[in-house]
Amino acid sequence: DIDVLWVNNIRQFKRPDLVLNLAERMPDVSFHLVGGPNEPELYEQIKRRAEALRNVTFHGPVPYRQVGDFYDRCRVFLNTSDIEGFPNSYLQAWIRGAPVVAFFDPDGLIQRKALGQAVSSLDEMRLAVFSLLTNASLLQCVGVRCQEYMLRQYGDDVVLKPYLQMLERLVPQEAGD
Repeated sequence: DIDVLWVNNIRQFKRPDLVLNLAERMPDVSFHLVGGPNEPELYEQIKRRAEALRNVTFHGPVPYRQVGDFYDRCRVFLNTSDIEGFPNSYLQAWIRGAPVVAFFDPDGLIQRKALGQAVSSLDEMRLAVFSLLTNASLLQCVGVRCQEYMLRQYGDDVVLKPYLQMLERLVPQEAGD
């Protein structure tokens, strides 16, 4: 029931104002914002502006253990920051089959693996979100690709393999086993 989800700290360089600009341009799309007041003045400004838009739900800070519920409910994950490390939020979205539409594309991963859409302007962002939300087969196809990517890169067999190999070297095998 969440068309577009934005989860980040409310800080200037994360550009939460762009989410609201996009929401204004897409009045029939539901936007949900989750984020804490790292910059209190900006936080209040974003909160007031979000509350004035009928298609935006502003959640404010949410405990980490509850944020997954929002990812479970979203169709598209949005990132408006120009600079990041590698956003864990992308992993959270992809494992749930939610494409990422973002200005920041770490090492071109979003574009290379077709895990959403990397964009360079708000107009491009609007078009990318619109095309995903209005084309169910595209949304499903990209969502499946996101989940497959996560399983290939971060599945239990991949993540646990080096640990299991180390344990096999450390634990002597019984004869006949």
